[in-house]
Amino acid sequence: MTKPLTKTVSSETLSRAHKVGLPLCLIGGISLNSMDELRQKVGEIPIDYVAVTTDILHHSPEMVTAKCQAWRRYLETWIDGFKK
Repeated sequence: MTKPLTKTVSSETLSRAHKVGLPLCLIGGISLNSMDELRQKVGEIPIDYVAVTTDILHHSPEMVTAKCQAWRRYLETWIDGFKK
């Protein structure tokens, strides 16, 4: 864990922040493997940014390319879900 003193923000807090127009960013320990769980917790609240570092950069150059492509596909699918 790169940020051991952080706390998880509740979906209620995210909802209130969204209602007042604050941009929302998911950050901290995020991987493709954890995104389905995060999506369930976030629900219909639109997320403006997802910050991902370790899940992409702690791999070989070839794997970095594959990870970036996988993230792009995943996030495009998620974004398309908000447009409906």
